[in-house]
Amino acid sequence: MSEMKENLKILWIDDEKDLLQIGKEIIIKAGFTPIISNDVNEGLELFRNNIEDLVLVLCDYMMPNLNGFELRKKTLELDDKIPFGIISAYVSKQMALDALNLKICGFYEKPFQFEKMLEIVKKNSEDRCQSIIENRAIEATFFEEAISIIDEVEEKILLLEDDRNNNDLINSIARELHTLKGSSGCLNTNIVTKYVHKYEDIFQAIKKKNLIISDEVLNIIFLGLDRIKELVSSIPKRNLHQFSLEKIIKDLNYLEKKADDIEKKEAKKTNTGVKVKENISVPVFLLDELASYAGEITVIRNMVLKIIHSLESKYSDNKEIHILSELFEEMTKINGVIQNKISEICKVPIGGIFKPLQRIIKDIAKELNKNIQLIIEGDSIRVANSIAEVCSNCIIHLVRNSADHGIESAEERVKLKKQEKGTIHIKCEEDNNDFILNIQDDGRGIDTDRVKAKAIEKGIYTLDQIKKMSDKEIFEIIFAPGFSTATQVTDISGRGVGMDMVKSSVEAINGKLTIESNLNRGTKFSLKLPKPKSVTILNSLIIEVNERTFAIPEESIDIVLRIKNEEFIENIYSVFNQKVLKRENVIYPLVELDKILKLNAGAKKNSDYIELLVIKNEGYSFAIIIDNIIDSEEIVLKKIPNCFNFGGIFSGATFMGDGSVGLVLDVKKIAEFTGLKKMTDNFSKETNIELKSKEKKSDILITRIEEKSIFAIPLEYIFRIEEINKKNIHKSGELDVIQYREQVMPIYNLANILRLPKCLKSSDDRINVIVVKNNEQYVGFQVEEVLDIVERQEEIDTHVIDRLGILGNVQVNEKTVSIIDVPNVLYKVSISASLD
Repeated sequence: MSEMKENLKILWIDDEKDLLQIGKEIIIKAGFTPIISNDVNEGLELFRNNIEDLVLVLCDYMMPNLNGFELRKKTLELDDKIPFGIISAYVSKQMALDALNLKICGFYEKPFQFEKMLEIVKKNSEDRCQSIIENRAIEATFFEEAISIIDEVEEKILLLEDDRNNNDLINSIARELHTLKGSSGCLNTNIVTKYVHKYEDIFQAIKKKNLIISDEVLNIIFLGLDRIKELVSSIPKRNLHQFSLEKIIKDLNYLEKKADDIEKKEAKKTNTGVKVKENISVPVFLLDELASYAGEITVIRNMVLKIIHSLESKYSDNKEIHILSELFEEMTKINGVIQNKISEICKVPIGGIFKPLQRIIKDIAKELNKNIQLIIEGDSIRVANSIAEVCSNCIIHLVRNSADHGIESAEERVKLKKQEKGTIHIKCEEDNNDFILNIQDDGRGIDTDRVKAKAIEKGIYTLDQIKKMSDKEIFEIIFAPGFSTATQVTDISGRGVGMDMVKSSVEAINGKLTIESNLNRGTKFSLKLPKPKSVTILNSLIIEVNERTFAIPEESIDIVLRIKNEEFIENIYSVFNQKVLKRENVIYPLVELDKILKLNAGAKKNSDYIELLVIKNEGYSFAIIIDNIIDSEEIVLKKIPNCFNFGGIFSGATFMGDGSVGLVLDVKKIAEFTGLKKMTDNFSKETNIELKSKEKKSDILITRIEEKSIFAIPLEYIFRIEEINKKNIHKSGELDVIQYREQVMPIYNLANILRLPKCLKSSDDRINVIVVKNNEQYVGFQVEEVLDIVERQEEIDTHVIDRLGILGNVQVNEKTVSIIDVPNVLYKVSISASLD
């Protein structure tokens, strides 16, 4: 309440400046904003300008030029709801009688005591104060609903422009306006109600065929809608009272003459039901806080999970621990659902930012005498609010640029054998972790010669610099601050500030802005905006280097390699003074984290293999040498101060499952820090390394499915190898399923799929499951035993294949191993599921 009161005001008028100063202190003490004046005429003007916020007016009776009663008469003409008190040294009987007619709330004796006057001020302002606070809450609700209705009406009027006899549209607009008119009755002034009523009459006349929708009528309809927008937008600014209904209603008078038979009175509605609002507005910061708390649960969950696994190992027969494990899995599932729901709540339909565009294009086309159509595709996609804000900031500048600089006049287009109507095509799409917004026109394209000349003229680049630039680099010049090819400044474009703002807005959220253009064929702007992570929860691989623990986001990891030491040494080369690994006709620059971070050497791992993570980022790849892969976990990313971020190669820190702190590697920054990105850009097909063409071979997982034979699965298809408690497996019809990484994962027995003889039976309460990823769905395959991971040394022999689902055979340690055809098996289970 106190915060609300600070925005409310009390007007005190007195010609004695000392008393006026005391009055100011009393008002502040009461918690209101003081407005003071020693002049009656000035006081009346202050009253007029602050009507919406005034809770009380106090005026000295004996004032020069105009006494307190005379001032009261003038304020009553403006508003009779604001309490008005008179300060006077005496009160006659006649004054008391006159005060009743003038609705004077009280007389206050002069001189007055501070504390007594403070109580009087509080008492007399209380009702008005409460009324204003309640009205503001109502006005806020009306404003939100009104803006939504106006957007709908504008969209339908734009459609009506191309389909002027569409009765459904006309009826729909009339209904929307009737709703707006009715809900505006909650306001303190009837100016919105009366104006919308007059505006609604237009569509009633159109419905009755008393008014034809001509271009002239349409212009007045748009003018009237703009006026309604202006009235509604003034509500939160507290200046709605400054509009004169008599003046603004003239906007629509022409139509009244055109439609003499409009019925101005409607039958009273008998339905008094109130529509319950199904949506509420929630401040973004509250959602951010909620998402943050959900992220903290993820950290604690990882810690608890490790403790539960430890207890299960120590007390395998304890039923309570098993129950605890099951309950924890349920809690994990619910937490995952909550995080997803929060992420969805934080999104808004991208289509909301496009609603004004049809009107903008209509106005621009009219002003420039062009024929332009706007096509929008993919506007149903929901995006994070931060992405919507960037798109909202950019879209109008880009569309205006296409309409002004891109689309030619109808005459020019005809000469160029183009359709007379130019097209601006907006397309929204999602690509994994990015949102992409394309704005494409079929206009004249970017004239690189003209851009070059302007860049030199404005001193942005020299002639020598321009000569060395590619067309792509020339296109980028249009984003330079203050750059414009317009010959004169207009309301549409020409100041050279819009495109600079577009680029800075996109880059502020680590987005990319690209241009494609062909002369006389058109231009395409593409905004690639990364989707923000809710609380930044990442699926990460936990690795170890020199006994230090780090995390790498799984989305950055392309391949996990395990190479024999001797093979690794044989295939190390030097290119551009950088160590690289050649493997299967691919060159991977090598990153040794221990050397970059200058880590003290830890205990050397005795192994015959070198483990590497192949990182793929923005079109280039490199390999990081690691000592060990510890686990895969969901982590919550925490920001760290720059002073602790060596070379800027960490995106943050996280709490590991055991409670320790681990640093999260930023693979893009690693590539930049080590110079790998620049080096990769310089790679060409002609290097001093001989690349021999050969069939791609991969590591394979050796497993036992039935008694007599062993099988292998190419490691490239395997997501994880899990040991799953049978108690956690449930039935979905005839299918075994388990909750896995916020999905319901089916588990198939490979022996049954491959129609093998009776498989071995597990003796304990756990089964071995190989998890593969089929598109975005996890699928589990039960096997009896996992034996080893080896590198396939020879070609697959396809001469002997005794069943579907087998790719062929290879020799491993003098034994014949059948290679499972994973894509074929996945296809079989998907067909089986669809038939069921």
